[in-house]
Amino acid sequence: MAMDLEYDGGGSSENALEKLLTPVSKVSILRALLDARVPMNPTDICETAGLSKNAWYDNAEDLIDLGAVKKVGDAGNSPIYMANRENELVRALERVYDIAAARDRDDPADKAMLDVPDELLSDDG
Repeated sequence: MAMDLEYDGGGSSENALEKLLTPVSKVSILRALLDARVPMNPTDICETAGLSKNAWYDNAEDLIDLGAVKKVGDAGNSPIYMANRENELVRALERVYDIAAARDRDDPADKAMLDVPDELLSDDG
């Protein structure tokens, strides 16, 4: 089944993938949340991602509107967030990270578990 990648927020003609991946600080935020696997507040997200708090506040609304990040509660006065692993784009991005990590490790067992074409796992592909 095909995904609807059109983003309906903000009146832009960008598709959802472009909106998710630009600017690169959004990718850094998602990577921090995916790696953490636990809810995080904006300060922890920024520290983990190596970004300023402004980067979080500049991008959080888009990430939430796309369904890539979800607010899961509050810790004191601070909201806490997680990557939304139910979101198809987030799952796809996590898969790309897994493939890249397997390429970096160059471990045949890791590569076999991914069930992807060999050319995606080699530097020749």
